[in-house]
Amino acid sequence: MSAASPLENVLYARRFDDGLIDLFVGVGLTLIGLAWMLDAPVYGALVPAVLVPVWKLLRERWVGPRLATVRFSAERESETRGSMIGWLIFGACVLVTELVVVLFAGRSEASILERLDDAIVALPSALVAMGLLAGLMIRAWRFAGYAAAALAIAGVGVLHGVEEPGALILATGILVLCAATALLVRFFRSHPLTDADEQDRPNAV
Repeated sequence: MSAASPLENVLYARRFDDGLIDLFVGVGLTLIGLAWMLDAPVYGALVPAVLVPVWKLLRERWVGPRLATVRFSAERESETRGSMIGWLIFGACVLVTELVVVLFAGRSEASILERLDDAIVALPSALVAMGLLAGLMIRAWRFAGYAAAALAIAGVGVLHGVEEPGALILATGILVLCAATALLVRFFRSHPLTDADEQDRPNAV
C-alpha cells in the first residue's frame, strides 16, 4: 500500500466540506421525520435509496465544475467507497431498529408503554445520533456535532413531554439543513463558476 502524500491527506480531509453531504442527510432526516409524523415510518426507509443517486448527480453538477478533479490513490478511493457503503448500511440498520421499536411498542401492553413512554419517544432520535456519528467514517468531523445536537434535541423533547418521535427527527433534520445551507453558500462564494468552467473542466491534479 503506497504512502499518501501530505497534500493528498489535506485534499481528502476537505473532500466533503462543500456541504452537499450535509444537505443530503438533512433532507433525508426531514423526510423521515415527516413520514413518522404522518404515521408512515416504513416509507422513511425508502428515502436514502432515492437521495443517493440525487446526491451523486448534484455533486457532479455543483461541485465538480468548481474544483479541479483530484485523482486520489486507489487505496483512498476504495476506502471512501467502503466508508460510504458502511454508512448507508449502518443507517439502514438504524432505520430498521427504529421500526422494530415502534412496532413492538404499538403491540405491547399499556402498562409497559406507560413505563417506557419517555424512552421510546427519545430512542429514535438517539439512534439518529448514532447514524450521524457514523459521518466520522468519511472524516466529516462536524457530524459529531450533529450527533450531539440530536441527543440534545432528544433530551429536550423528553423534558418538555414531546409525544411524537418524528418531531424530534424533523428538528434534527432542520438543524442539519441549516448547517448545510451555510456550508453550501460558503462553498459557492469561495468557488464561483466562471464561463471557462462551464465550457471546460479544469485539468486533473
